[in-house]
Amino acid sequence: MGKIEKAMMNITSAAELMGLQEDELRDLIDNGDIQAFGSQKTLIRKSDLYKFLGEKPDENTIEREEVSALSSCNKAHEGDDMKESKAQPYYNNSRKCYQMSPYIVYPDGKKRITVSGHSVEEVLAKVEEKKREAMQQRMNTLSTNVPLQVVSTNQQIQQQITPSFNNVPVQLVVMNQQLHRCKMKQLADEWFAMKKDTVKYSTLQSYFYPYQEIRDYMGDMYADEVDARTIRNYFWWKQEQSEHTYSESTYKIRRKVLYNMFEYAETYKYIREGANPMKHKIDCPKSIPADRDSRFLSKEELKELAEVLKPNLMYYTIMRLLCVTGMRIGELCALQWCDIVKSSNTEDGQHYQIKVQRALTKNSEFIPDDEAHRRYCVGETKTSTSVRSIDIRQDVYDIIMTWKEHLDGNLELVQKRIQNQTQDFVFVNKFGQLINPNCLRSTMSRYFEKRLQDMGKGEQSDSCKHKIKFHDFRHTFASLMLQNGMSLLETSRLLGHTDTSITADYYATITEQQKQKGADCISRIASEIV
Repeated sequence: MGKIEKAMMNITSAAELMGLQEDELRDLIDNGDIQAFGSQKTLIRKSDLYKFLGEKPDENTIEREEVSALSSCNKAHEGDDMKESKAQPYYNNSRKCYQMSPYIVYPDGKKRITVSGHSVEEVLAKVEEKKREAMQQRMNTLSTNVPLQVVSTNQQIQQQITPSFNNVPVQLVVMNQQLHRCKMKQLADEWFAMKKDTVKYSTLQSYFYPYQEIRDYMGDMYADEVDARTIRNYFWWKQEQSEHTYSESTYKIRRKVLYNMFEYAETYKYIREGANPMKHKIDCPKSIPADRDSRFLSKEELKELAEVLKPNLMYYTIMRLLCVTGMRIGELCALQWCDIVKSSNTEDGQHYQIKVQRALTKNSEFIPDDEAHRRYCVGETKTSTSVRSIDIRQDVYDIIMTWKEHLDGNLELVQKRIQNQTQDFVFVNKFGQLINPNCLRSTMSRYFEKRLQDMGKGEQSDSCKHKIKFHDFRHTFASLMLQNGMSLLETSRLLGHTDTSITADYYATITEQQKQKGADCISRIASEIV
């Protein structure tokens, strides 16, 4: 540094001598650290400069590098001692304390800060603390799994940067893509709140417990810190909380929630693009395989069911209707009289159609203090493809009309149906209310078992060897359609599946049997030709 030969220096020369820009020097003047003179405050006394720099000013001026925070952090890990500034402590007479104004490298660039203290040691300690904080912030913005991005406005400096960081290539770009870092608690809450407006209430309920678990287990972690190892540990922690082995579906729904959650995080820049940890193969604890071997009721079992259920007209009607339509239980409970219409006349007689247009779903406004029948309400079908028409024959239509005559003949029940505004629905309970699907499952099953015991069949019955589920009727309908030559596409349409692959997956055994029959038929024809 050259000597200050005059008592006064202009602000431009003083700034150059001090290694500052004019704006930075003016900030020191405005803060009262240095006094300026003249009508436009452009002159500084020689003595003030010496006081600011110390009795013996440092011979090396502060180097002004145009390298970003990530570039500086890159050099630090290659062995640099991270000398962010060569500023020295000085005594400020106006403030009666020691001060130091070093440059600190933050994630968004180098910044000059000023720290104060009663002693040189105190000032140096505070500067070191600031450097440690800045280093931690820089490290939080880095990921060893993703190529780094170094930002600089100086092309010459960019060419001098060695593109490596722990053997990970560094990509030089003009602008840095900043992440909006957030903790998993915030991410989970945002995602779940978004789902409230985009999925059905029943689906939202299936997400609720996984959402709570994820929030509790990794809520204090930043979203971009969660990796495949964290997810695996979460699955094993889940298993350790229970003495029983969980089913495949338990882990499947949690995988789905986590995948969607991190896709949301990627969209809103909480994690880097392509950094969804659920795209990796993650091992889960041993689970109970899902029972995909659907039970198909034989003709003998169906006859026995009809015989047992016939005394209860509602259960008998439901059983016959499910067998010939393959409806879901929620669709059955929401069926209205206007959905049963005439279709066409054929040589076999009059044909009718059942239009599936709605389903009974869980009520999102239900509260525990409400009456139980308010737990469900009429809503949309499971998917848009579930809206469909299914043909039924005259004999099934006659059974339904017999049930209608029974309803209309019960005056007390008619009053209750009017009171509950359910007179348009085909099936109601004894209180004239919509039937709760869960209640229908349990009451119909108990009635069936009791009737078998009263008839003296008990466990000798073919139907009692396996517990009959409502979905068995749907599987039986599909299997009968396929076995009698209906195409996979048409069967899928009647079931309301969104894709034929779903139908093929569930009924793979039957479709394979059809293929074998087709191959045998071709072989017979070929042998006859020969």
